[in-house]
Amino acid sequence: MKYLMPVIAAVLLVAATPAHAQSIKACVNSAGGEIKIRENCQPGWTALSLSAGASAGGKLVGEKTWVGNTLIVTNDPKTLPDSTFTARTDGGPLLITTTITLRHGSGERSGFAMCHPVIDGQWAGVYGNLPPGEPPLDKEGAIFMDRFTENIVPWTPTRVYPGVPAGLHTFGLRCEGTIFHVFGPGNFEAGVNMPASIAIIELQQ
Repeated sequence: MKYLMPVIAAVLLVAATPAHAQSIKACVNSAGGEIKIRENCQPGWTALSLSAGASAGGKLVGEKTWVGNTLIVTNDPKTLPDSTFTARTDGGPLLITTTITLRHGSGERSGFAMCHPVIDGQWAGVYGNLPPGEPPLDKEGAIFMDRFTENIVPWTPTRVYPGVPAGLHTFGLRCEGTIFHVFGPGNFEAGVNMPASIAIIELQQ
């Protein structure tokens, strides 16, 4: 058996390298102190069969790119209609990346704006029990929208969301905002007619 250990280690090294093969089969003979490896076994040879798992990385579940603009009234979350799509997952953690431009839309009110990915109508963090922050913007980080500058800002978060079950799901991007005071609702624009996107990558463990 001591002669087989270097061979097994070598085969495991091959199996660990990125490859598409699902299994590695070989026959080993160490008679006479010489280690021999061949594909087909003969009497006295030892058969090895090792499974080669998938290489680390991920696969693209789905992606949506669009150009549009949606008015978001504060304290009234809205899923962007152009962001939704349906795709199937296998139960692994999901790396979700989004890119969208936000613009302050109410000249007399400052506040915070944010967007977050949704899966089947729920925040993607619900499935993995991700810890929320303080409401109302408790799901992801927020961007300050300054009433004095009416700024245009990019929103480009990337985060891993575990716990999403395997199956067919509807993905999308939901945006919401809040203001500092009680003078009535403000608003902001999501998209600003610039390219926006959401991409879902399932990580392989």
